[in-house]
Amino acid sequence: MRGEGFNEWFQTFLEEKELSDVVFEFENNAGWNYIPIEVIQEYLSFCNEEVQNKIKIDLVKTDFCNMNILKYLEYIAKGIGNS
Repeated sequence: MRGEGFNEWFQTFLEEKELSDVVFEFENNAGWNYIPIEVIQEYLSFCNEEVQNKIKIDLVKTDFCNMNILKYLEYIAKGIGNS
């Protein structure tokens, strides 16, 4: 795993926002996908530091602007599901 600092930050962020039990459900060409937040967390733990920093900045900005964090995380889940 790459940036342990990111992993700890992301875990804390999810806990503080009470998102630790979220499961994203969506349909694509392959059928229905069910992606728990843990899958996103694990996927991001293997991303390079540049990607991790970008996601952290985006999540902090989204939260600061009181925007929907779940939409951003769903976007990531769909990217994982479509790969």
